[in-house]
Amino acid sequence: MWLFLSNSFLSIVEDPVDKNVLVVRARRPGHITAVFPKAEVFIKPERDYLYRAFIERDLVGSALYQSVMDINYGNFKNSITDDKHHCAAMQVWSVMSHTQETPPYSGDYSWSDDLFTEPKTSSKKRRPHAISLANRDALAKKAKK
Repeated sequence: MWLFLSNSFLSIVEDPVDKNVLVVRARRPGHITAVFPKAEVFIKPERDYLYRAFIERDLVGSALYQSVMDINYGNFKNSITDDKHHCAAMQVWSVMSHTQETPPYSGDYSWSDDLFTEPKTSSKKRRPHAISLANRDALAKKAKK
């Protein structure tokens, strides 16, 4: 699992030896202890992630739960104060935006089946139409019948 938080980027995987332990890995110093202050962090220069800690699965779950409960921003990218971390988050955001069916901020919410198409003639700024994926898929099935 890759996890971007305002103060850290973590990669979390299962420990191959003990299934009750997760290996929390980071590329930058302080990212693990920002989320797990009591963690013993090891430096492994021969590995892809320089920093790692072995943490009980339930403690990882509790810390991630607390991270969710502590969200107090309306824009994740703007919550990042470290310049390098912010730059990395922006690059990930940009790369992942290319995997989205419709480009971000395009106002075009049509899908390949042409069921949901809005003309792009309006210059009026407004909140884009939203439809749940479940509703979209149900309407698509109904239209194909």
